[in-house]
Amino acid sequence: SVYSSMSGSEPTILIEHRWLHNAETRSKLNPATMARIDGVRIVSKGNSITVFTYGYLVPEFINAAKLLSSHGVELEILTTLSLSKIELSEIKRSLAKTGRLILAEPYTKECSICSTIALRMIEENVLSQGIDFSLMSLPFAHESTSFLQTSKRYITVLSIIENVNRMLGKSIPTPKSNYYHDIPGEWFNGPF
Repeated sequence: SVYSSMSGSEPTILIEHRWLHNAETRSKLNPATMARIDGVRIVSKGNSITVFTYGYLVPEFINAAKLLSSHGVELEILTTLSLSKIELSEIKRSLAKTGRLILAEPYTKECSICSTIALRMIEENVLSQGIDFSLMSLPFAHESTSFLQTSKRYITVLSIIENVNRMLGKSIPTPKSNYYHDIPGEWFNGPF
């Protein structure tokens, strides 16, 4: 996405959450296939709940999906590389299959991408009765510098599984973490 945005003619702002600083992938990036950064992409296929998210929450949902699949819950995770002009057709297609939708905003829901998507889907009568819907986001508050005051701030694998349990009426156990709540995993070594 960085390659394709830099080679385009329009201005681009790249925002990277600190949890992604040291993230690595096994994917081989081929600039020839990255001509476009727009559109919604399927990260993982599933039939239990449709998830749309972006940024640092993509790896969190992938990790949650791995744990949930061992309990028969398959998340269909969708994302986008561009936050402008998000096309809803892929989200609608997946939602028609699952009947459940989680929009996971990596920031606050006020004036957010996921709130805009929810509004558009309400206007188009997509989020009607019979659709189980959840909007996950950070709280609308400044981020405290106190370690103790941020324990429930971030969306994590734990909060994702709790939300899935609520939606499905299940009691899938949440994993125990050996890490501080503001550190996503053993691979993370900063900054902050």
